Amino acid sequence: MKKLFLFFSITLLLSSMGCKQETNTVPISLTWEMGQNEIERGVYENTFYITNSSKDALDKDWIIYFNQLPVAPVPQPGAEFVVEEISSTYYKLYPSENYKPIPAGDTVKFTFRCKGNIIKETNAPEGAYAVKLDSEGKEVGKPHTVTLNITPFINDYQWSRKGVAEIP
Repeated sequence: MKKLFLFFSITLLLSSMGCKQETNTVPISLTWEMGQNEIERGVYENTFYITNSSKDALDKDWIIYFNQLPVAPVPQPGAEFVVEEISSTYYKLYPSENYKPIPAGDTVKFTFRCKGNIIKETNAPEGAYAVKLDSEGKEVGKPHTVTLNITPFINDYQWSRKGVAEIP
């Protein structure tokens, strides 16, 4: 009986040691929404809704990577976030120097512009994952998948390009 108790105690101890929660995750989810094509000539507007799903404010110690058919983000001085092209269809989204921590459970809206036009939901971002940063800005821990929801195109201005492919 003592051996059985000892066996179960050791098994329980080893099991609990192997179930550590990853501390280098970013408690975040994204929703992307297409705005309007031709908001200015050759430029469209789109929005990320960034949700903090933790119990604490979300500091600026993270980067989100995602794929999207080629777009050319237009720099936005003063914005809280930056969308930067890494190569071809690979991008990163991260807090700028103007970032304010996202309170626990809150969602912030980040609208930005890109050169070109999008008229299909299949051109939406996909494959998002996040990486935590240390105090020196270096990536730590393992990348992890970020939920990325795509808002369906329901407005005419999302489906058309002024003067190019307008919906009658």
